[in-house]
Amino acid sequence: MTRPRLLASRLRRTRKAVPAALLMTALTGCIHTVHVAPGDAGRRALDDLNTRSHRKATVTLTSGERLRGTGLIATSDSVRWTGSVVRQPVAISMIQEVRFVSHIDGALEGLAFGALAGAGVGAALATREGNAMAYFVGPIAMGTIGLAIGTITGAMKGDRRIYTFGVSPR
Repeated sequence: MTRPRLLASRLRRTRKAVPAALLMTALTGCIHTVHVAPGDAGRRALDDLNTRSHRKATVTLTSGERLRGTGLIATSDSVRWTGSVVRQPVAISMIQEVRFVSHIDGALEGLAFGALAGAGVGAALATREGNAMAYFVGPIAMGTIGLAIGTITGAMKGDRRIYTFGVSPR
């Protein structure tokens, strides 16, 4: 098989995989998990957690109970927040995870990933056309479509940041 035919054959196979990969990426969204460990590493994670204190949070206790609130403030031994049934500090040993969802951050991440993925698909499709105009218009058009779809999907799914407490997952 000649080199151009081999390349064309591979492109046809990958062309089928690209939509599936983009769909899977869109459905999963961005999830960032941070383990809060004892010591200095945990202190940095708690500082990061405190920077999100103005956002709504879902706190899952080790008993399985889920509480929602804002104004979350974490220290080395306890977490407290407002807007929920619990207003007094809760010991860190009683908390399983703290979860934040930001739809604005999700939209921004979706915008970037969608534009890049769309431009990549546009460039791949432009190689089939072979003329100079396709190389210019393809990535721009598909990048714009990807930007719109990524922004909408990212805003709907949101960016999830999860802080886990207790035993390290590793």
